[in-house]
Amino acid sequence: MNVVPTGSTHDETVRTPMPPKVKTALIWVVVIFLIYAIISNPTGSADVVRAIWEVIVGAFAGFGQFFASLIRI
Repeated sequence: MNVVPTGSTHDETVRTPMPPKVKTALIWVVVIFLIYAIISNPTGSADVVRAIWEVIVGAFAGFGQFFASLIRI
């Protein structure tokens, strides 16, 4: 992040976000890499998506179990 002085007498700085062109370029690099990975190894890509889905489902199940245990108390 870029640090820009605010112009006040205090030692305050404002962090500016990533420049839009750099952010856009990074997003395109990630998208192109994902497309390449899916085309070059669709089975491995499906396994990764399945594993990520299982983590998400497990997290929600954990939240549900936690709140259910709060209700029982």
